Formats: sequence, C-alpha cells, structure tokens
Amino acid sequence: KEVYHIESWYSCFEITNNHNLFCYDVVNRNKNGYKYKSELASWKLEKLSYGMTKGKKDKHIISFPYNKQTDNKQYSDDFLYLLGAYISEGTCIFRDKDKTQLKSIRISQTDHGKQKFSTIMDNLSTININKFSYHRNEKDCIEYIWETYDKDVIKQIYKIVGHISYNKRIDYSFIFSLSKEQCQKILLMTLLGDGTKDKDSNRWIYYTSSKQLAHDIVTLAHLAGYESNLFNEERYISTNRYGEKPMYQVAIKQEICPHYINI
Repeated sequence: KEVYHIESWYSCFEITNNHNLFCYDVVNRNKNGYKYKSELASWKLEKLSYGMTKGKKDKHIISFPYNKQTDNKQYSDDFLYLLGAYISEGTCIFRDKDKTQLKSIRISQTDHGKQKFSTIMDNLSTININKFSYHRNEKDCIEYIWETYDKDVIKQIYKIVGHISYNKRIDYSFIFSLSKEQCQKILLMTLLGDGTKDKDSNRWIYYTSSKQLAHDIVTLAHLAGYESNLFNEERYISTNRYGEKPMYQVAIKQEICPHYINI
C-alpha cells in the first residue's frame, strides 16, 4: 500500500489511501476562504482514496492526536511543575569541574517575570526547596533563586532534560508515559518561564535556543491537548555568554480547530 504524506500549518502525518479521515468539504470557499465555520460543518468518515478518485476537493480534517494515558503515579505534581520550570529557567550545579557529580538544581526568575511562576514555585511543598534572592545591579531587578539538593529529584531531572539551554531536550519515553493533565502541568511552567502570550491571538509563543527542545515542546503540547508547530527556524539569533545561537519558536494554540487540506 502506498503511504501519503499530508502536511498543513498545524498538522503533519502519513496515512495509507484506505485510511479513514474525519472530514467535510469546505463550503463557500470564495466567500469564507479556508476558515473553519462550525455552523457549515457536515462531518463524515471518508477514505483518502475516495477524495482522490472522485475529484480533488478542499476539505477540513481532524487529525489531532489524543492522549489516552492515565496519570503516571510515579511522578508527583510538584515534580512535574519543577521539571517544567527547569526546562525554561533551570541549571545544574556540579561539585566538580568535570561536571560528573551533581550537587543541586537551581531555578531562577526575576521580579519582572510572570507572577504565577513564582506562586507555583513557592507552593511546591513535597520537595525540599530553598529560596533566596539578590539584587541584580546590571538589570536593576530582584533575582529569585529556588534550589533543591534532593538527590533523586535532581538525577531524574538531569536524565530527562539534560543541561545547558542549547543542549536541553525532553526524553520521549518519559513524556509518553504521562497523562494529558500531567503534560499540561509541565507545559504550563515552561510557558510561564520562556513563553509569551500573543495579545491578538489565543496562542503562546515558546522560545528556545535548542532545536531538539523546540521539537520536543511541540510533542509535549500535542500530548497536553494543544495544537502547536515550529516556525521561523533559525531566523532569529540570540547573543549570550555561550556566543551567538539561533532561537527557535513554537506556536501553541489554546483552541483546537480542524485543518484545511487539499486532496
């Protein structure tokens, strides 16, 4: 059987020609364009081969993955929130110069950051976390630091995510073991750290210098029940103490809408 590759703005998948799609024909394309209008929708299951043999038509389809996993009891909510915070705002502290002996994990955020981030961090009661702050003269702000020395916690987080912003990634075997609600907790903290809410649209933009992490955030968002995609790859350059690095952006929609395709 032939496998067909279908790609749109928020969707990318491969199916055989006898695979059913949940779709409906685009109505009044010239008047409405490709914008989805629920009042015009007439949904039906239709094989890809039908649309290809009966004349090409513009269609809206539902192709969104559904996370049916139940809660993974191995991980507490506090651990998931801390993990999400580490993805965006965390670093590892080592006991030796060779960075082979983990000492602690630190999460940092200034008083210019999102208040909800600090509120959640301050209420992580099941993990032993120390908090301190200092004044950053160069930015004229208060820097808050949350640090944990819990050996099990820091080893797990280091194993799942790694270290240094442009080398971070998320272990797929870990996130695929979580429920939708658990993935939402991780995603929430990553967005509160390095995410920006669009003022004119119902979506977040997540920024990272790690190309792998950008792809992983797309996967995490899907497992959390949101549409997302990576765009403008390597278009923006960020300069910091590690040198010049491309910045990757992930758009995460808060609403799920059918996609337009042409078959």
